[in-house]
Amino acid sequence: MALTIGGCITPEESFQKADLIALPDGSFGGPDAYCDMTGTPQLRIVIQNQGQGDAPSSTTRVRFSPGGTVDLPTEPLVPAQRRVLAPVPIPAACFDPDCDFTIMADARAQVDETTGEENNVTDGRCTRP
Repeated sequence: MALTIGGCITPEESFQKADLIALPDGSFGGPDAYCDMTGTPQLRIVIQNQGQGDAPSSTTRVRFSPGGTVDLPTEPLVPAQRRVLAPVPIPAACFDPDCDFTIMADARAQVDETTGEENNVTDGRCTRP
């Protein structure tokens, strides 16, 4: 819908923005779906832009509890695009006895997202190998 102001037509504002989420790299679900325990324990993460707008470069953060934090650069994404991030080694200290972690897409709020930042955080757990 366009608004008419004083005989002029004002174009609609576009609300087509990006919306980044973290997904496991594979077809499995559940809190352990990110865990690759076949060799050196690591997380396999995909960032997807499920919004209608382009997403510029951002940062994905993984917080291990315990074990520290890892920041991963995330390249720009167009709508419906997915990007597999580099595998994230799981610190041995995290297995206490299992490893709890949190993945935050757009951890530094660098991307103007449609639904805000509410859906950027995913929690998971890897069991000791």
